[in-house]
Amino acid sequence: MSDYITLCEKRAEEITKKTITSEERVVKEMNSKYAVIHTKSTYILVEKEDNTFVLDSRTSLMNLHENDFFIDSEGKQQNKAKFWLKHPDRRTYKNLVFDPTRPGHYDGNYNIFKGFTVAPQKGDCSLFWRHTLEVICAGNQIHFEYLRKWMACVIQKPSVLATAIVLRGLQGTGKNIFVETFGKLFGIHFLTLTNLDQVVGKFNSHLQNAYLIFANEAIWGGNKKEVGALKALITDKTIFIEAKGKDGYTIENNRHLIICSNEDWAVPIDLDDRRFFCLNVSPKYKGKTEYFKALVQQMQSGGLNALLYDLLHIDLSDFDPCIMPENDSGFDMKMKSASSAEQYVYEALKAGAWNLACSESAWEFGTRSCKGLHKDYRDWCDEEGMKPVNSSEFGKMLKKLFPSLQKGRPTLEGERCRCYIFPSLEKCREEFQQFTKQTAQIWEEVQDV
Repeated sequence: MSDYITLCEKRAEEITKKTITSEERVVKEMNSKYAVIHTKSTYILVEKEDNTFVLDSRTSLMNLHENDFFIDSEGKQQNKAKFWLKHPDRRTYKNLVFDPTRPGHYDGNYNIFKGFTVAPQKGDCSLFWRHTLEVICAGNQIHFEYLRKWMACVIQKPSVLATAIVLRGLQGTGKNIFVETFGKLFGIHFLTLTNLDQVVGKFNSHLQNAYLIFANEAIWGGNKKEVGALKALITDKTIFIEAKGKDGYTIENNRHLIICSNEDWAVPIDLDDRRFFCLNVSPKYKGKTEYFKALVQQMQSGGLNALLYDLLHIDLSDFDPCIMPENDSGFDMKMKSASSAEQYVYEALKAGAWNLACSESAWEFGTRSCKGLHKDYRDWCDEEGMKPVNSSEFGKMLKKLFPSLQKGRPTLEGERCRCYIFPSLEKCREEFQQFTKQTAQIWEEVQDV
């Protein structure tokens, strides 16, 4: 029966070829490979066999088909590329878009997003969710619920995330299998990178097809120039795509980032950061081959379909990805990224004394001389080999961290001077926690003072 169907299809194709003109055949052939697209400049869009595309110039197209001719209906020889470019039925788009909510081209737009790789179907992916809870979230149910909804948001509401996931843990703990399994839903729109410059570098045309970006062991070396670009990739509504030697174009930034690392300082994180949700991955199943085999087998046996089904049916009505649960997992990275002044304040709060050089100095309630406190800070910087900020910047930082801080000019030791008036140590720690969105566990080394 299948041979008969194949024969019928072949015959139908032969009849079609006989009924269309050579001109129509050439337009159809060229339209199957190329399109003219108007961005900042006019490009030839070349579709590749893997369903991705590249943008090329009109000159490149003409050079490629320089010796490619056909005989038209009037018996004249014509160049295919030149003929196609002038034909009214050539495939033309007015803009490039990346719109996961509407797979397919629409309204004269060429939509880069080609859809998911599997169809959603109710089934069993319980081993994947178990791995997510017990390993990726180290058994924390609240963190698991946030991560699960974050993943669902990538599927259901791709343009509202403005956050990224950071996974830290030893090799072989299952970080990669988690990200790569999720990434399989996106096919050509899942991109793995191993160098941070590939993520935030100027020439980024490799990102044009990306929807989910996996920065696998893409180590951040402390280069502050990369910080702004990384933040922009996570939060900006548009992204500028640029290939070397070609004009760039702006497109919707529906790109989402998961970073995996076994380094302590995986990413630069501000004290009040709202972009990164950091998780310390559990080594619970490290080296357990059978555990990972069972997970892979389930996902290959309908688990991917079930995963997409689950993610499409998670209720996101009360979910805001920018409101993260309390989480101390990334606090060490916040402190490594912090300014010397911010690090000094944390150490002072932890020690219960502003004068860190004097171990017997208890917390000074109330009033501290502005000049004297800045000197204590500068002395600490000298000991730690850090560069201090000036007194004005130091004061702004204190007010940022401690909203209840006041300034006055009381008399100290017989002289009127500008002073900081602090609340109690307990209140200062509380305000520091609120600013950094951390729990009281960051003081666990502190003895009562």
